[in-house]
Amino acid sequence: MIKKLSLIILNGWGLSSSWGGNAIAAANPGNFLKFWGQGLCMIIKPAQKKAGLYADEDGITLSEIYVGREVKRIKEIVDDVVGRRELGECLELKKSIENCKTNTSSLNLVTTIAENDEYSDPDNIKILLEILKVERIRNINIHLILEGETGAVSRKVETLANSINDFEEAQISSIQGNHYLSEIGSKNFQRSYSSIVLGTGEKALDAISVLSKNKNLPKLDDLEPHIICSGNQAIGKIFDFDSVLSLDYKRSNLNNFIRYLSAFEVGSKSYKPMGIKISTLTDYYYGAGPKDIGIIIDRDQINNSVLSLAEDAGLKNVEIFGSKNSWKHYYLSGFKKKNQSSGSCIVVANDGSEKTYDAKRWLNTYRDTVGDNINIITSYLSASDFSARTGSIKEDIESIKVVDKLLGEMVEINFQNNYQTIILADESGLESAGINSNPLPFIYLKDSESLNNDDSLIQRKITIEGLLRAKSSTYDIAPTICKIMDITKPDEMTGESLI
Repeated sequence: MIKKLSLIILNGWGLSSSWGGNAIAAANPGNFLKFWGQGLCMIIKPAQKKAGLYADEDGITLSEIYVGREVKRIKEIVDDVVGRRELGECLELKKSIENCKTNTSSLNLVTTIAENDEYSDPDNIKILLEILKVERIRNINIHLILEGETGAVSRKVETLANSINDFEEAQISSIQGNHYLSEIGSKNFQRSYSSIVLGTGEKALDAISVLSKNKNLPKLDDLEPHIICSGNQAIGKIFDFDSVLSLDYKRSNLNNFIRYLSAFEVGSKSYKPMGIKISTLTDYYYGAGPKDIGIIIDRDQINNSVLSLAEDAGLKNVEIFGSKNSWKHYYLSGFKKKNQSSGSCIVVANDGSEKTYDAKRWLNTYRDTVGDNINIITSYLSASDFSARTGSIKEDIESIKVVDKLLGEMVEINFQNNYQTIILADESGLESAGINSNPLPFIYLKDSESLNNDDSLIQRKITIEGLLRAKSSTYDIAPTICKIMDITKPDEMTGESLI
């Protein structure tokens, strides 16, 4: 018989020790509880500190589920290299330094300072400045992109500003909120470009005075671009033959910055392409800019994901998302081999509110997808998580009921078409409208005949003791899929099958 598997991922359905007082329990999802009682079920732990997070992204993806091992966050990789002072041995950094020496030009360091430590680290900036000081780089302009709660980010900027005082050749030249950099093609984006590259915009004496003037902003993401001036002149801007070094763990910021440095047009204005040497400390989204940008430290490469292994074995997979097209890059498509016909992506549009699904359209798409020519179907039901981020318990419950109804009908379709089923949560976001490290449910349904129909088990409680006993983790999902599909588990998968 052809091996077939349906992986159903419930976004935000992680468990809690307060089960019985949260949105999922309040919705009383009958199908989910029935499968929990009847199938092979267990509680697993999110392997990462925050469930579902990919190594360095601000969005939610499922890398650890698909590769069966730890995927290092980019900040962890940078911390390791910078902490050992090995950055000075990196070829791309040497090229940027030599460019400055040859052309007697400036080095422009663009970096995010964020409330979230996973996105930035002022200590690494200081270490980088120490390396540049040893190399006798004479003019270092630091451009700050701020993100997060005003008090926390301001304290980090103040600490950085004080440490920069030890480096007479370094100076903070511009400062702005993340939102200006993120609105590609807008007037705000043009203002961002002008402040960093052209040295024009709102003038200020120093970064601390800018923060003091804007202390009542809830978040510094909205801080308008400022240039730091001496007298009436900007102390730093980017010229031809300069080196630009981006130290950023958040690829969306870095991607946008690279785009406007290499662009002929920014917003409604056209600029000549600059003859500059661009290096990034970390990776960025290829396709956004020129391909000759130097990458100093490579990310932890995701090799041998379970979907790529399935494709190598001649198995076909399809991924179905329940959200807008603009969201689909957050999820699974990055973990298949590119340009192979065996994998495809279907996006089922929401009803416009991003809170509940067009259930009929979803089921029609799912029913049309199943069949002997499709071996693995991954369905990502994200509506409940989107509603959780609105903070409305009423919308949470409504969304959960819709998803639970879909879950029951999808499992029935699976049984009719000889698909084995795994039901899994990727994170817990339904109590606090955020991502946390709560344990996750795992349910395996081999077929309708394997279900345990003991009614007493259907009401099985999820207890605090059960949560604390969880030993398996999301690293074990990929090996489980390998076992179901008769795929040899590669050595780098450290997880073990759950069945």
